[in-house]
Formats: sequence, C-alpha cells, structure tokens
Amino acid sequence: VATRFSGAIRRRPLARAMVARACLEVVITLLGGDEVGRFELPPDARVSDLRDVVAAERAWPRLSQSYVAGERLLREEDQPLAPDGACVLSEGEPLSLVLVLGREQNVALASSGACLEGTLFGSDAKPLLQFDTAFPAEDWGDCCFDVPPEKRLGSELEAHLRQARQEWSEDTEQLTALPDEGGVLVRLPAGGAHLMRIGFTCSPWDREYGHECTVSVSVDGRMWAEVGEIVTPCLPPCAKPEDVKVQTAFVEVPAMLAGRRQRYLKLDWWDSAPGDRRLYFVYAVGYA
Repeated sequence: VATRFSGAIRRRPLARAMVARACLEVVITLLGGDEVGRFELPPDARVSDLRDVVAAERAWPRLSQSYVAGERLLREEDQPLAPDGACVLSEGEPLSLVLVLGREQNVALASSGACLEGTLFGSDAKPLLQFDTAFPAEDWGDCCFDVPPEKRLGSELEAHLRQARQEWSEDTEQLTALPDEGGVLVRLPAGGAHLMRIGFTCSPWDREYGHECTVSVSVDGRMWAEVGEIVTPCLPPCAKPEDVKVQTAFVEVPAMLAGRRQRYLKLDWWDSAPGDRRLYFVYAVGYA
C-alpha cells in the first residue's frame, strides 16, 4: 500500500495506516477489471496527488491518466477525489476509481475539430491541420508526429501530397504561407488538451532561414502564455534542390502549462517578412 503525505510516498501495512490517522483509501482498476493497486492519500487529495503516486508506482505519464468515479470524470489537476471528504478508512468503503490511460496524439487536426483562426481563417483546406489525411494512421501508425523518413525529400513529399488529395496538386495548395500579421493561430478541439510539445514542418525551399518562432498557448484565446522558441531549421547553403529534405522542429511545453488544458496555440515569426516562411504541417502533441 502506497501512502503519500506532505509530498512523500512511503509504504506501510494497511492496518497500521488505519490506526495512525484518517485518510482516503483509493482502489484503482483498469477498464478490463485488473487491479492497479490500493493507495492511501489525505482526505482532501486531488487528481494531481493521485497522478503523482501512480506515476511513481507504475511509470505511467501523469497527464495520460484520467479516472472515472461512478458518473464523475476526473481529469483536471485540481479536481478533488472525494468532494465531500467522507471517504476515510475508518468510516466506510474505499473510493473505487477506474483508470483510463490516454495515448499521446496530435490534436492539431481538422478531423478532430481543430481549425485556423485570425488571418489564416478559412485556410483549412490546406495540409496544415490535415497530417492524418496525408499520412493515415492505418498506413503509417497512429503515433506518427513527423513526416516519415522515406517521404522527407521535398520532391517525394510533394508527390505524396498530390496523391493524397486531388486539391493538393500544386505547391501553393500544399504550403501555408505566413500571414502579414497575427502569426499562425490554431483553435484546438472542444475541451482542449494537455499539450506536451508543439512543432511544425517547414518548406525546405524558403530562403529566409534561422528565424526564431515564438510559441504561445492560451486557455481562452485572450490571455497567452509563452511556451518557448523554436529556431527554424536551416538549409545547408550548398544543398541541391533535388536533395533538399523537409525538416520538423518542436518545443517542449513546460510542466506548469502542460498541466492545464489549453484551447489555443499560436506560432509567431516576429522578424520574418510575409511569404518568407511556409509550412506543411503544425503539430500539437498531448493528451485530449
């Protein structure tokens, strides 16, 4: 039995814990019915506390964990496990939770409800938010968050996109150019997601290289928090056009921002002129 008080996790026999102090006993099972374990937490424990304990015990990523308690879905960090505080070892049955483990996914997909806003509103027909159309999961796997190595040669990717959709026959239809102002603004699907990393695949033929992209996220589209910066991959100066490969770059989302469900993301190249930068895909990898 794992016990967690004041940030420490320790093991002790269940009988001793019952005598020592009132606490919340949680019994966790998987959807198939297999028991994960029994854990003792303070009566006012929250989802974040339980995630810490389970992550330490089983090495499952914290933000991949959601819990179901009867008709309650527990997936927000600050949600109390037992709102009434009545579930203590000395006074009743343990709190039974079903653990639902999520998988990392790219949530910046039009098929999932993501869309472009701001200056690029209405450009959703391009591949920018359609990575799953270009590389369907049944053919390329559902954890593919980058252009597969065999398609990274610029000419190969162009040909592949032409085959994927008739509307993507020309490079002007395959690439999304930076707007004059406002950057690339993406509204994620309803409910948002815990984002782990954000990135993009850029055109290998653009000649303005090395500019920094500032990545920001927002819960409501009004207040923004900066995630970090991505230095746009550089093309070797002596590269031949037929040998040029597309490149993908990511920035990791800090834990403080990953812990909140974000609804919007924004990419800004402050020092690029309009048309200097063109993108194939945008990625927002996390847990919905």
